[in-house]
Amino acid sequence: MYHHHSSKGRLLKMQKCYFNTSYLLFCAFCSLLQVSYSSEMKIYVPVMDKICLIQKVGIREEILDSIELFLFNASFKSCIAYSYSDLNPHYYSIFAYNEKTSSCSKLRGMLEENIIVNCSEQMHDLQFYKVTHCLPAEGFMYSFEEEIEENVNKINAVKLKATAEICIVERHPFSENFLLKRTGIFFLKSLELCLAHCRVLSMRGKCHAVLFSGEEKVCLLLQQNQPLQRRDAVRKSGSQLFTLNYCYCSKFQKTVLIKYKYKIL
Repeated sequence: MYHHHSSKGRLLKMQKCYFNTSYLLFCAFCSLLQVSYSSEMKIYVPVMDKICLIQKVGIREEILDSIELFLFNASFKSCIAYSYSDLNPHYYSIFAYNEKTSSCSKLRGMLEENIIVNCSEQMHDLQFYKVTHCLPAEGFMYSFEEEIEENVNKINAVKLKATAEICIVERHPFSENFLLKRTGIFFLKSLELCLAHCRVLSMRGKCHAVLFSGEEKVCLLLQQNQPLQRRDAVRKSGSQLFTLNYCYCSKFQKTVLIKYKYKIL
């Protein structure tokens, strides 16, 4: 009889121990998932020329079922720009984005208590993001692009039809744009047009480099007051930094290409 109760007691202790161990493992997994799910990402948004801190979040199901979403076509970075405002009284903004359809919707007036950042996954094509803050890109001190771009031709020739010139341009690491003064921003469809705008302003010393974002069609004109550091490798980025080194009249195009063996972008 005593042996029976003793065995039962040990079994209960083992079950309790197993439950506690499983619970702790679950909590540890949940914590790891929460860290990965709630960690902030730094993204450069060309339209605003700002670095935005964003966080993937979830929305409570009962709230999600009661709101209407007005979706429109936009890139992910344009969606961030559309949803963010420095005048937002909540100091944050929430938006929904569907990567498959490139569609965006701002969630207006979403209270923080309705945002969940935990290990309960919401399986939707529509993902929700919280923009916590956006900082001016000029003077930003940290590089956040990670993957190195292989086989980069750093120096190339670009034919500028607008100025009837062929210009030698040099590719630089994206992070070095933070050191340069902003002098203008345009919405242009090609790098050639972006460089042509810079070339015209270079006559007055107002532009020495451009940051061109092909997907967003944003051309940022930059003034270079000191030599670039050239310490970092060129890393993959949606925006590319070029300095305008020197230009020749187009009639000397063949001579320039043969002499210096440059490739035309």
